[in-house]
Amino acid sequence: MCKEERNEQGQMVMVERRYYVNSEFNEKLANDFCEWVDSIIEFDELYAETYPEEDLLPVVITISSRGGIVDCLNQMLDAIDDLYCPVITEVRGYAFSCGCFLFARGDIRIAGKNSRIMYHEILYNADGFLQEHKESLQESNYLMSNIDELITSRTEIPQSVLNQVKREKRNWFLTRQECLKYKLINFD
Repeated sequence: MCKEERNEQGQMVMVERRYYVNSEFNEKLANDFCEWVDSIIEFDELYAETYPEEDLLPVVITISSRGGIVDCLNQMLDAIDDLYCPVITEVRGYAFSCGCFLFARGDIRIAGKNSRIMYHEILYNADGFLQEHKESLQESNYLMSNIDELITSRTEIPQSVLNQVKREKRNWFLTRQECLKYKLINFD
């Protein structure tokens, strides 16, 4: 899905409104994603000078990822929050860990009938002195709390269910029926 814009010479150029997240969440993915979002914002600001904001086309984020670094996910979520247009997230294949968290951020969330979505507690690793462990644990709890807030505010998954998954120290592979029941998939 592309939209036209004019370059400095007045020529029409296209802005791609679909982004594929098909790798691990790392700094390269986050930086590339943020550059893409910035190009969308720049175009939409130009477009909004002529047309009403409600006429802006949505962006589509297609996810097929096993997860990765939460801080990189947060960079991407912050960029999404700057968009003026609706955000469609779709899973093709799998959205595990950070992929699941990014999927939950969509205004419209779609998943293929064979797609798999997995939630789990973020991983915690720390070396060093006891104080470093305490600080890392505090930061990890903060990050996990933000992720749970994202999920519980955008779906009907209760915090008690997320807490149970964490207590059991397991990966929660949500069935399609669970995704629909809890409105993690909200467009079928």
